[in-house]
Amino acid sequence: MTDNNPSINTREYRITDFVKSLAQNKYLIPSFQRAFVWEPDEIIRLWDSIYRFYPIGSILCWITDIHLNVHRRPGGYILPDNRSDSNYLNQWTYILDGQQRATSLLISIFGGEDKVKNYRKLNYKVYFNAVEEKFFFEDKFNIIKETINRSFLIKLEDVYNDEENFLEKLAGHPEADSKIRNNILRLQYMFSNYKIPLIHIKGFDIPSVCEIFERINQEGRELKSSDVIIARTFHNYKTIIEEDM
Repeated sequence: MTDNNPSINTREYRITDFVKSLAQNKYLIPSFQRAFVWEPDEIIRLWDSIYRFYPIGSILCWITDIHLNVHRRPGGYILPDNRSDSNYLNQWTYILDGQQRATSLLISIFGGEDKVKNYRKLNYKVYFNAVEEKFFFEDKFNIIKETINRSFLIKLEDVYNDEENFLEKLAGHPEADSKIRNNILRLQYMFSNYKIPLIHIKGFDIPSVCEIFERINQEGRELKSSDVIIARTFHNYKTIIEEDM
């Protein structure tokens, strides 16, 4: 543990605010964490849980002035580096628990193609079917629009960019019956009111953080033995960092 007094605090963030911070690289992934491993169905279930206002757990983050020389952005996707805010220049925030959920939220809105098991290539951009109250990936759009008015197949990216005006106008669509209208307004309510708790810890050094990571991952999806070894033997070596590549 460092000389600083350790502290824990919790704040709640709206989905749009959290995703915006992820897109601006204000949250990074330490290299001792495993890669993104969620299956497509798990991402869809995550959004369904949020839509129904089910708890999805908190995101644990380490705030530190220690810059890890090797780290990843959520999902490994290269996004514009907008860390111009002076509050962030000498401070780094690393996700210790919740990488899968954070990455899922980010890529659902911004998209990005990748190879996934049972798929040749999948674009992770997510839509909402306001008629059937279901979330789906972009690859199913052309099939679903054959039987459902495409106006009611809502891209989450559009809600993220202009949530209030976009959905309010859509709720007044002449073909929107009371059920569709209620589904649209519920989606709007979700984006406006669902909040994700972020736990921020400070005052810990790298060995302590690696131990915290190992302990919290004893629950949930089990770590492989290689993952544990990587965390236990992690050193902040000065190798090429992602921003320089």
